[in-house]
Amino acid sequence: MQRYFIFLVFAVILTSCITRKKVVYFHNQDKTQLIDTLNNNSYTISSEYKVKTGDILYIKINGIEGKTSSYFNIDGDGTYASYNEAYVYLNSYTVNDKGEISIPVLGSLIVKEKTPDEIRINVETILKQQLTTSSVIVKLISFQISILGEVNKPGTFTIYDDKITIAKALSLAGDLTEFGNRKKIKIVRENNGVNEIHFVDLTQQSTINSQLFYLRPGDIVYSQPMNIKLLSTNLAPIRTILLGGSLLILILRLYKYL
Repeated sequence: MQRYFIFLVFAVILTSCITRKKVVYFHNQDKTQLIDTLNNNSYTISSEYKVKTGDILYIKINGIEGKTSSYFNIDGDGTYASYNEAYVYLNSYTVNDKGEISIPVLGSLIVKEKTPDEIRINVETILKQQLTTSSVIVKLISFQISILGEVNKPGTFTIYDDKITIAKALSLAGDLTEFGNRKKIKIVRENNGVNEIHFVDLTQQSTINSQLFYLRPGDIVYSQPMNIKLLSTNLAPIRTILLGGSLLILILRLYKYL
């Protein structure tokens, strides 16, 4: 009877174990190949994301002469500064409720539902009437994503970049907990006014070549708990009773030999 009892205790304990395969990212991924794939990926938000009300755009107009360029830029020069929160709000353009931004000299431009690349081309076209030679930089540098579920620091995060991978996003949330299901990360993404649900398997190396590996503004990332967590939670009272019983048996056996 005692043997069966001890076997049952071990069986319950084993249900709480998580195999290495379930928690390791990108199985069998060669490090050099991973770095090359990430570096060669040409995806940026500028290529497909359509600007919405409240988005923040960084626009820099460069001409042959710095003095000429300064008339068109908020910060007054043609240099490209590194991002920080203060710089973003002081030297960029927030899309208003009408879907417009106001650029010095050029005036108001409708940018809503246009990609950053389309906005760049539009500004360059207008500038041709005033500048012989000019170049324009347009970047979406502030948007939010939400990360929920089995992560160490769930919340909404502001991103100051024009592309972010799901791996980097999860690192902002303190990575997944040990019970986070790395094989089935849910991404809720708005597409033409409709919310779509996608799933990503972070244990497979093919994921880094997927379009879902790069997040878009407004994405919601949800880490589902593994079934073992639910089982472990339900078995917790039973496991406590069994461990207590096994300890009692051990004490009785030791007492018998005293």
